[in-house]
Amino acid sequence: MNRHLPALQFYAHHGGKGRVNVVGKTFSPQDFGFAVSAGSRLREDLNRALLELRETGQMEIIRSKWFGK
Repeated sequence: MNRHLPALQFYAHHGGKGRVNVVGKTFSPQDFGFAVSAGSRLREDLNRALLELRETGQMEIIRSKWFGK
């Protein structure tokens, strides 16, 4: 597991662009989440928004913008 992969990808796509590359496969792909208080009214809205981003392809566009392809 490489818990630093998102930070490495961000650096390679921005500050280190043209100077460094992240190479090799991700050994253990992981999803990340948001924590909200138990019973939070935000939970359903947040889940719906994330689902919409994934279903419309916007999630991949955002990921590519910040972490590269």
